[in-house]
Amino acid sequence: MMCNKEWTWALTLALGALAVALPQAAAQEEQPVFPNAVVVDVSLDRETFEVREPVIAGVTLLNRGPGALSVQVASDGAPVPVALECARGEADWTHHSLWLRNLPPQGRAIEVRAGEATRGEVFALGHYDSGYVFTSPGRYRMRWVCYLGKGRVKLYSEELSVTILPASRANSAFLSALDEGVAAEYYGGRRATPVELRRAEVREELERFGARLLGYIISQQMPHLVEPGRSPDDDREALLVERLTELLQQHPDSVYAGYVARFLGLVHVKTLEHEESLRVWAEWDPERTRAHPAYTKALHYLTMAKDADVWPRTAALENLVLLHTLAQEWDKGAEYLVALRERCADIGGVTVADKLEGQMQRFRRKVEARNTKESRSP
Repeated sequence: MMCNKEWTWALTLALGALAVALPQAAAQEEQPVFPNAVVVDVSLDRETFEVREPVIAGVTLLNRGPGALSVQVASDGAPVPVALECARGEADWTHHSLWLRNLPPQGRAIEVRAGEATRGEVFALGHYDSGYVFTSPGRYRMRWVCYLGKGRVKLYSEELSVTILPASRANSAFLSALDEGVAAEYYGGRRATPVELRRAEVREELERFGARLLGYIISQQMPHLVEPGRSPDDDREALLVERLTELLQQHPDSVYAGYVARFLGLVHVKTLEHEESLRVWAEWDPERTRAHPAYTKALHYLTMAKDADVWPRTAALENLVLLHTLAQEWDKGAEYLVALRERCADIGGVTVADKLEGQMQRFRRKVEARNTKESRSP
């Protein structure tokens, strides 16, 4: 038999081992071994891009574990806590927190059950407060990193390799005009002079202005009201709309043209909706709506954006449904609902279409009820 001293010592050792083992067991229960249970897969539709060109990547998160996995995702199903890491040649990896990955909305929590996956599109153009991701030509290695769980476990995708080329003439001319003219005027109050443009620090500042403005243009995905005369901010926005209209006319072949067109289309959709809403409901005439200059402009720009390769791919189609609903063009709205379901099925298009269809049907019932009431009036 052990003496009291030996017994006390043995008990102390046992309790100490138990104190260490219990937190470790609890941690193992709370924190699954993600690297063995979850796979992050990334696909690109091509391997060659230009300097400062947006990159749209399809990201799939597959749960191979035995239990459900809680993940924050964007509206199309893309995992929200995703960042990009790049390395030029054999250089070290650089980390980029992508400044548009969460826009809009800001993500929602879902459960990915065992054996299932969530997929969506991630947009890579700029890094928070650091300008663009791909600023110079060369061969780059890329990988995406996804952060999961309370401990923010890092999960890496396989490496991809891309070639970054110098900007084409069309894209270079667009970016120069955006940086030196539109962005400088919007943020700095005036265009840069030729003397100023010869200074490297001025060009760098203008490039930051341009990156910030592109981020603003791209992140605008819902109708945007610009009402000159209401406030200094609206006057500033009205001037931006004018400058972007000129820029798009001068550089229609730029890779950014679709984003600018969508921004302009959203402004004109909201203008139409706002001005029509000021009328008495009974006077909302579809013929007058279709004859409104804002209708023609919105249709032109949103169609241009729809046909371009822009992120997110659903936004132009969504707003075309809204535009045709405002004009009571039910068949045309239905065509774009079909396009959302068929062309964007893998990035949340079906859910978006169902929501829009419900809104269109409610608006249509209102219109039909109003027309029925009017026809019965003496």
